[in-house]
Amino acid sequence: MEPITHNSELRIKYLVVKVASRCNLNCTYCYMYNLGDNSYLNQPKVMSAKVVDAIIDKALGHCKRMGIDFFVFSFHGGEPLLAGKPFFKSFVKKAEEKFLPEKIQPYFALQTNGVLLTDDWCQHFAELGIEITISLDGDKETNDKYRIDHKGRGSYDRVVKGLKIAKNSTHKILPPGVLSVINIYADPVSVYQHFKDLDIHWFDLNHPDANYDSLPPEYSPSPDSTPYADWLIKMFDVWFAEKKDDKRPQIRL
Repeated sequence: MEPITHNSELRIKYLVVKVASRCNLNCTYCYMYNLGDNSYLNQPKVMSAKVVDAIIDKALGHCKRMGIDFFVFSFHGGEPLLAGKPFFKSFVKKAEEKFLPEKIQPYFALQTNGVLLTDDWCQHFAELGIEITISLDGDKETNDKYRIDHKGRGSYDRVVKGLKIAKNSTHKILPPGVLSVINIYADPVSVYQHFKDLDIHWFDLNHPDANYDSLPPEYSPSPDSTPYADWLIKMFDVWFAEKKDDKRPQIRL
């Protein structure tokens, strides 16, 4: 077997860690809970300490082997806040105790739906150095078309409440970014303007999860049909025309 070389394609520096297998929302487009993947039912609700140790050791070995001096752990779910504050305190402590003596800097990020965010959580994230991103698809009508709870209620009001708590926190936490799934039925210019109205500094746009057997909304195999490109171009044109000093947000896509 050929030894592993320092190929840049193999030098992974970012790992998504799904720490909770359940969610307090029930988004209709979610690949895990509503598109046929029921594997979560066979998983523990929260990642065990044994698995945490294995992940940290595996990541550390990778960094040492590849000569990497920083590594990002990004906490996801389900809804990661369901894991509870002690889980994150323990994870960060273990990672720092193993990485820092090797002169490797661990960084921590977290993707949340925002419903459970409180000032106490923001203080916790600030103390642990965890950056957060919040899921929000646009204005109330756009977001609540798909992002509902287990009683069928929209999540927008609760998410925005959590977003504002994080943005206005007196604790040393970076302003949260937003992760947004494209709703092809929404006006892209209105979505963009709504994020600006919320004073969001950056956001990311995800395409709806899809595959050959389950195509995304309005998709057509015809090369003349490009609904998602058309949607994105409309937003891009407005974004591009703005000056950076107009508080133009960054779009990570």
